[in-house]
Amino acid sequence: MSLDGRVAIDLFCDGGAVLQARVQPARAVALGPIVKGRSATEAIRVIASLFSVCGMAQAAAGVEAAEAAMGIETEPRTQTARRLVVFAETLREHLVRISLDVQHLTDATPEVALLRRAMTLPVRLRKALFPDGDPFAPGARAGMPGTDADRIAAEAAELTCAMVHAEERLSEMDPAAFAAWASEGSTAAARLAYPILARDWAMIG
Repeated sequence: MSLDGRVAIDLFCDGGAVLQARVQPARAVALGPIVKGRSATEAIRVIASLFSVCGMAQAAAGVEAAEAAMGIETEPRTQTARRLVVFAETLREHLVRISLDVQHLTDATPEVALLRRAMTLPVRLRKALFPDGDPFAPGARAGMPGTDADRIAAEAAELTCAMVHAEERLSEMDPAAFAAWASEGSTAAARLAYPILARDWAMIG
């Protein structure tokens, strides 16, 4: 089961020109009846399982709400470790989306080996930072970061360089430098950006 939203967009055209656009977001689903009567830990797990995208981020929001309601004070180290796990999940979602979109847009073959490594980043970091249990259970405590966490963080940086860009931040490039980077096609992100620029889609919207 998934509660991920859907957006329907209807375009009304005449002779190739759009006369009207209608956007209909999916109706929100109430989570109250789904989690009512469950323990806080179980409710958080259910919430995380309902979303196919960023389930760990949903769990992190859930445990913060639960701990605040239960008066549980969370150690700063645990708060930081939870955020790092969510960051790893966010990075995975971006890298996977880049790889899948470049395949659809350019018919390029995805870099499967890199993609597989990116897919496992958040789970591996979660185990490294919380070796004794569920990081999103109320009252959970992070362990002391060790070499495994450092290695996974270094791998995350390596994958980002390999799939996006190794040197200058893309946000700091001027338009000409960005276009040059895209045209080189040295990474999956560059190969995704190039046809968007070539088709003059960059400024749509």
